[in-house]
Amino acid sequence: MEATEHICNMLAMDPYPGYSGQYFEMPCRNIVPKPVQRPHPAVWVACSQRETIRMAARMGVGAPTFAFVDPTEARSWVDEYYSIIKSEECAPIGHTIDPNICMVSSFSCHKEREVAVRRGLRVLQLCAWQPVRVR
Repeated sequence: MEATEHICNMLAMDPYPGYSGQYFEMPCRNIVPKPVQRPHPAVWVACSQRETIRMAARMGVGAPTFAFVDPTEARSWVDEYYSIIKSEECAPIGHTIDPNICMVSSFSCHKEREVAVRRGLRVLQLCAWQPVRVR
């Protein structure tokens, strides 16, 4: 997070004042070219767990979510994300808040309902995370 915050600063500040932290160090300099977007491009963090979505909301960044959950559960995740974005918990890591979340969903189409359901369930089984057994 330390570097992400300062990359946003480099893209928005002219000149960038520099920083020396625990994981990241950069002297004062003007980073060019600056992006067309102002103050800087959107910041997103890929999410597959609910806690990562909460972290994204607390940092004010977008959250593309790669968790196959049912629509009711997805709605609660999205509602919680926007609730945090609107709250005092949200401390933007960049110079702007990017309040966007997207959820991966699945569907299966076929003229015969049973075929669509069978194929859809098979795909979900193939996509589901399975623990690796070490022998």
